[in-house]
Amino acid sequence: MAGEDFTGTEPGTVIDIFLPTMMNAYVTRSDATWHRTLVILKPGVNAESIRQRLDPISLAFERERSKRFTNESKRSIERYLRQTVRLEPAPSGVSDIQNANRRSLSALGVLVGLVLLIACANVANLMTAQAAARAREMALRVSIGAGRWRLVQLVLLESAVLALLAAAIGALFAWWSAPLVVSMINPQDEPARLFLPADWRVVGFGLALTVGVTVLFGMGPALRASAVRPASALKGGDNPHSRRRTMHALIALQVAFCFVVLFVAGLFVGTFDRISHQSNGFSAERILTLDTVAPRGQPRAVWDQVAEHLRAVPGIETVALASRPLLGGNSSNGSISINGGPPSDDLAYFMSVSPGWVNAMKIPFISGRDFRSGDTHPGAAIVSETFAKRYFGSTDPVGKKFEAGEGIRIEVAGVVQDAVTGACVSPSRRSPIFLSSEAIRRRSLCAHQVRTRSH
Repeated sequence: MAGEDFTGTEPGTVIDIFLPTMMNAYVTRSDATWHRTLVILKPGVNAESIRQRLDPISLAFERERSKRFTNESKRSIERYLRQTVRLEPAPSGVSDIQNANRRSLSALGVLVGLVLLIACANVANLMTAQAAARAREMALRVSIGAGRWRLVQLVLLESAVLALLAAAIGALFAWWSAPLVVSMINPQDEPARLFLPADWRVVGFGLALTVGVTVLFGMGPALRASAVRPASALKGGDNPHSRRRTMHALIALQVAFCFVVLFVAGLFVGTFDRISHQSNGFSAERILTLDTVAPRGQPRAVWDQVAEHLRAVPGIETVALASRPLLGGNSSNGSISINGGPPSDDLAYFMSVSPGWVNAMKIPFISGRDFRSGDTHPGAAIVSETFAKRYFGSTDPVGKKFEAGEGIRIEVAGVVQDAVTGACVSPSRRSPIFLSSEAIRRRSLCAHQVRTRSH
């Protein structure tokens, strides 16, 4: 039994039960890589030397594994074998959430830092103006015996009070907003479970940041207040233009930062707008994806029975089967060949769907037909427009054949508009191949696409 605080080595995923490695079905396969390796180095051992020793071992394993790539081009295999071992520090574990969101969260952190600098510069301007307005007060304090260091301490203490109040408000806002930010990046099918405790590291970072801001932006007003000349200040003050040089410099710095933040914010808004209006190639309105899981592989007839029960539910317009959701993370891919030619360098993505699935997703047909109940696997396929242009050029590919896997010949039954898949988001690589649903057999997982009726 593991300790209560140990939830696994993958942040965002809480492991309840740990099983021996030998219970995994892939452990006996020499051509599969399915696990992460975590290494604890001995004290004084150089990580680079360990990497250099592991590199040839990994290359030998991958070369042996690549011999089973029966339908991969030579260029693809060479590119695959150019991979090297990379050791990365993992004090907080390794997860797909970290890899997927590290760059965006880093950019967001830089933007927040710039906003913090602008706010601090604004407060420093206000305190500099206040110090100028309090020149007579400071001169009087010096006249009755206060040293300049005492004036610096006074202004720094006032800056510290403001910084602590701002830090307390920021901590309350972070306590409320942290779960909101996590929920925004959470995948709906597998939500992340992150623990965000306010431990000594968070408190220490907050206090260090507060002290740093106090010293960095409070020292200028403090030195300005301590540099007062009692005789001149009590008589009416110095040249007003010379007193405002520091404040003008801070204002110029603040304006410069504002331009940078506005530029970065504009990039964020523009990117978000393009992503929001990017066409997925299918209609997501009134679509429900039901991932049906069985304890063991079930024949195709079982999944058809589930679909028939769903069609009998009031308010259901149509139901279709697929081997996986269109935007799911898992994928099946491989190279293809045209007219007995060499395997392609680019990978094509495969999905098995039932007759009517294309219409259920409202993916427009460009040419050809939908699957029929008599289509057998892997005899027929529906390909995307990008796939047709890439491998068949300007000719209509309907009725033509291509090879996939170990010499399996597949005939193109139809061509549909490009649609985004979970493993193929880039418009230049939208080339999914939809295979006949006869491939959905003896599966323990099946995706039912349900489109409801409009009210």
